[in-house]
Amino acid sequence: MRVEPASLLARVLGRTEVTVRSLHHQAVDEAGSGLRAVAWAPDGTPEAYEDPAAPFVLGVQWHPETGDGPALFLGLVAAAGGR
Repeated sequence: MRVEPASLLARVLGRTEVTVRSLHHQAVDEAGSGLRAVAWAPDGTPEAYEDPAAPFVLGVQWHPETGDGPALFLGLVAAAGGR
């Protein structure tokens, strides 16, 4: 999966290329107001969205609990701890 380099997701993951477990038969067609796609599967399917106007709004369309590291969870905990 390709991650936009200037995104919150790239900062949280610490990289711009990542392999995720993602098997879709459905996917988001149009992002909600204020959200932008920041990661894409090889077939172009958006895999992550964020709200650049908010401190930590990040949504993913994969199973981060099956990934190769806890970066997303650690990023959430760090953001929550700073509030």
